[in-house]
Amino acid sequence: MYGGITEEIMLRLFGMTLIVWLLAWITKKQKGDIPNSFYYIAIFLTAILFGLGHLPAAAQVFDGLSAVIVIRTLVLNGLLGLWFGYLYWKEGLEYTIIAHISADIFLLVLMVPILY
Repeated sequence: MYGGITEEIMLRLFGMTLIVWLLAWITKKQKGDIPNSFYYIAIFLTAILFGLGHLPAAAQVFDGLSAVIVIRTLVLNGLLGLWFGYLYWKEGLEYTIIAHISADIFLLVLMVPILY
């Protein structure tokens, strides 16, 4: 549950919100006229950060990083990061936390014992 809560607070609440705010501030947009493209940019950038943030764990699990492990980690975590970012934008922080915790439970509690 730690990852679901802290990562979503750091990346979505602070990261995405900061990126959208900066883009709106730079372009002098007000709350009511912020274009969707600002949100898409913020979702994409935080998804990349989300993937990069999982590289240390991948290095520990796989005893180091190879190009394949880096790409795998960035793509798989980036896809989830895109989904979590979209949920944050459309539904709110609570939904992203629940989705993240649910994904962790599915992957770590259900899939790992089946695969190993």
